[in-house]
Amino acid sequence: MPTIKDIAIRAGVSHGTVSNVLNKRGNVS
Repeated sequence: MPTIKDIAIRAGVSHGTVSNVLNKRGNVS
C-alpha cells in the first residue's frame, strides 16, 4: 500500500495537500 509521501510524489503535490484531501479538510482545487 502506498504511503502519503508516495502519493504526493506521484501527484506532484505536497504531503500536506494529500493529507488534506484524504481527511476531507481544506480547499483543494
